[in-house]
Amino acid sequence: MDRLLGAPRVDVLLNDEEIRIRRQGLAPVELKNDSPWQELYRAYTGQLDTGACLDFAVKYRDLRKVVPRHSH
Repeated sequence: MDRLLGAPRVDVLLNDEEIRIRRQGLAPVELKNDSPWQELYRAYTGQLDTGACLDFAVKYRDLRKVVPRHSH
């Protein structure tokens, strides 16, 4: 696989079994929202690779094709 220049990388001297065991022992991180906007973002925003759009707003993405709108 080609590596990107400056791409993040982690090298460990652990076998796959040891990594699996350690992952099983990890407790999930409980996120605390510091504002309502952070809570909305976490609850309703898609992943960055798909545009980080609000999930419920995606259906309006091509609205200008249906309803002509003026930019003002």
